[in-house]
Amino acid sequence: MSVPIVLIGHPETRPLLSELGRLGLGAPSLTLAPLPNVLPVEALVPRDVDFDKLVAINGSGTHHHETLPLVLGRLLRRDRLSYVQIDAHPDLGPPGPQVTCGSFVGELLTEPRIDTVTLLGQYPPCVLAEHYPTVYTDHLGEFGSEYFRKLRKYLVEPSDLAEVYWPFRSRDLELARANPSVRDARVVRRAPPKIRNPHTTPAPPPEPTLVVDWRTVDELMVDELTADSVAEGPLYLSIDLDVARTRPITDWKREETTENQGNMEWPALIELIRRIARTRRVVAADVCGLTSDFESLPVSLRTDSLHAVGEVIEELVRAVEGSDEL
Repeated sequence: MSVPIVLIGHPETRPLLSELGRLGLGAPSLTLAPLPNVLPVEALVPRDVDFDKLVAINGSGTHHHETLPLVLGRLLRRDRLSYVQIDAHPDLGPPGPQVTCGSFVGELLTEPRIDTVTLLGQYPPCVLAEHYPTVYTDHLGEFGSEYFRKLRKYLVEPSDLAEVYWPFRSRDLELARANPSVRDARVVRRAPPKIRNPHTTPAPPPEPTLVVDWRTVDELMVDELTADSVAEGPLYLSIDLDVARTRPITDWKREETTENQGNMEWPALIELIRRIARTRRVVAADVCGLTSDFESLPVSLRTDSLHAVGEVIEELVRAVEGSDEL
């Protein structure tokens, strides 16, 4: 096996051992102990596994923050990296005293050795702020970096849900308008998008608010991920299976009252991985998202989910194997 497989020992990864055998990938080269779901930032240390390249198999999406120490470990071996995440959710909570699956990308955004952070397959209904018709953040200043200079975000499909940023600086507007993944950035005067009780808290006065519309993955495929647009520099690729509308069963499910699951068709996900592999130098990758309740699924769903994850693992192995050819 030319690319080492690293297994993170969450219970839901154990059934994948048989899938690795079925694919002819053999046993994992290394098994890592799982990290807690909430990791104090002072306990965050790079995981410098002794491989120049790797593909890691993680547990459910609740453990996606396991990616962060793996990326930091890669940075012990390389001066710089770019980071790409295929996911329905942004995981962009602002840096704070703890790291979770919902904030680790925010930590990556503050790491000076990460050149760009690109989020693909974002599905706005997954991150819709309760009681508000837009996704928003009011923490731009907490990222310690020029947010719109470093971040790229591409939606799975066109959406009328814009993102709202308040407060913001004039530099944020300038960078947003120069960002290749931003379709439109504009300033409106509106009440700051704070969740409040309208019966007890008076509405604040209108404030200048930055509104951003993002481009789609289809536009990225046409504009950047083409055969003649091979980018220099190593890349870490992370995939959360909840980006997909079908196939693997994850812990994020559509319900009558919420759409907390991605909307990317399965063949589109596989093609996106292949396109990235052909145009970017993927030196490490991981996949997470298989449901933590895997053993309770009907046999047919268990089998199909395992085969789906196996398909992604195969594509990631090929991507990392082929990185030397770019």
